[in-house]
Amino acid sequence: MDTKTPFIENCGIQKLRMGYHTPAGDSGVLIQVRYPFGTYPVAHDKFRKIYQFEFYAHGDGPKWPDHSRIREDISDEIAFALDEAYKAGSSVIVQCPVGYNIAGSIAQAAHDTMGFNIQERPRHTVPRIMRFMTESIKKLGYPKL
Repeated sequence: MDTKTPFIENCGIQKLRMGYHTPAGDSGVLIQVRYPFGTYPVAHDKFRKIYQFEFYAHGDGPKWPDHSRIREDISDEIAFALDEAYKAGSSVIVQCPVGYNIAGSIAQAAHDTMGFNIQERPRHTVPRIMRFMTESIKKLGYPKL
């Protein structure tokens, strides 16, 4: 693994609370996603910057209202946070309630599009989240060739 390229890792609430993730260091960035009406867990480790968002891991389809799932404005804000971290050489921990669907999709999109080293392969990605994140990251000029 390239040690100069920042890493990205997905984790769930309990891993974040207990510090069971790769240490991101003093310049580390935390991106937290909670379900609407949920709470943001307090991280065991310190982070230079924390970004917080709220949405469910809903896919496409009429049965899910738009206000409860990822939208372009949210994915643009997450992409901006990832871009800022990447340019600063900061590693990123992405936390969602379980650590696999939402966080895994964000981490995978950042790895595939931006070039972050991925610490933990996501077990499941959500197509809607992957699509929104990839499109938002590409708006920032990635992939850099």
